[in-house]
Amino acid sequence: MARDHLEMLDSEGTIQIDDDGDAQRRDRRKLRERVTLHDHDVGVLREPGQCTRPIEGVLRENATAVGYFRWKRRRDRHGVASRQDATHLQRADAGAREILAKRLVRDDQDARSRVVGRHAQVYNHFATRYVPPVVISVLIVNYQAYTELKACLGSVEPFLGTDVELVLVDHAPDLSAMAALRARFPWAHVVEVNDNPGFAAGVNLGARNATGRYLLLLNPDCVLVDDVMHGLARWLDEHESVGVCGARVHETDGSVQQSARRFPGVSSGFAGRTTWLTKAWPTNPWTRRNLVAHPDARDPAAVDWVSGACMMVRRRAFDDVGGLDERFFLYWEDADLCRRLKLKGWSTFYHPRFGVTHLTGRSSVRAQTRSAVAFHNSAFTYFWRHSNGVARLTSPFVYLALQLRLALKLLQLHVGRQHPR
Repeated sequence: MARDHLEMLDSEGTIQIDDDGDAQRRDRRKLRERVTLHDHDVGVLREPGQCTRPIEGVLRENATAVGYFRWKRRRDRHGVASRQDATHLQRADAGAREILAKRLVRDDQDARSRVVGRHAQVYNHFATRYVPPVVISVLIVNYQAYTELKACLGSVEPFLGTDVELVLVDHAPDLSAMAALRARFPWAHVVEVNDNPGFAAGVNLGARNATGRYLLLLNPDCVLVDDVMHGLARWLDEHESVGVCGARVHETDGSVQQSARRFPGVSSGFAGRTTWLTKAWPTNPWTRRNLVAHPDARDPAAVDWVSGACMMVRRRAFDDVGGLDERFFLYWEDADLCRRLKLKGWSTFYHPRFGVTHLTGRSSVRAQTRSAVAFHNSAFTYFWRHSNGVARLTSPFVYLALQLRLALKLLQLHVGRQHPR
């Protein structure tokens, strides 16, 4: 560090000064000036609506407050601040909270005794204003499923804490229904979108409004069975190479939904989770290949991909691949995410010790035809994106096969409407 920036924060959070030679008085004078600025201005920055410059983004570890003073002097001298200066301010603000407050807030008397004079004011400032950082951001994308959403939020509420935030993205909102939910769950941060750009776009929008280092993607028709949020977060803390971890998913009848699978292939079209063959002959070899997790499994297992109904994604991994691909309107975006993460070196795990109950397809049932079309279009998008040059030569046949399957599905829906049970 340069000679004019001699103050440092040691591992205990105390302020150290290099008292070397004739620079002692000059450096102490500069430090007193900086502490004075720090003690006054950071307090102003803490107050909403009174910020001299907005502070955005998440906390960054191991930052120091030096960048703040550089920014302050440049702003006072020139009246403007560059993007780089704003970044310094952001890191300084985060660093000050992380390094000073996080360590000193424990009221370590030995550390406090070493903070004297003006330094004690810095200690008191951050010790009383420290807000624990958000660790888990729950992201819910809703499309007119307000009854199920109310049950979902009610199941999340008992497990909330200062380390959890919930971001709800509501597509094509019903204003009266959402107003009732806002009154019942005031802690939810609601982002309303007038149209319906799709699930992937909604998740990305929610992530841009989230600050946690873990993102829990949760369907609005899911109900938490236990503390899935903290359970998966603790497990990911211990396994830093894992980018995604999926929870056990139950059907409403108590059976386990096969949410851990191999990457889609040719057999997915006739032996996938919801196909006739799987329902008629669940132990056939093609289905057993595609659905890899045993219903009675209790230990975490590495898999190709897990269902986006309830998956926790490490924020660093999510950003590493640019989030979900918004070309997927609905379906298959979770498989695509896990595949792109694997190419980046991240692994995916299925953790059956934490679970949710999934009221499957409550949003899609409101637009069954559009959902069926989206399913097959997304399947072709997945094939095209993850196929090599040779495989793409078969794309006309794959497209025709998917369209034939879609026609049969639409016929089935039509017959079901004409002859309801």
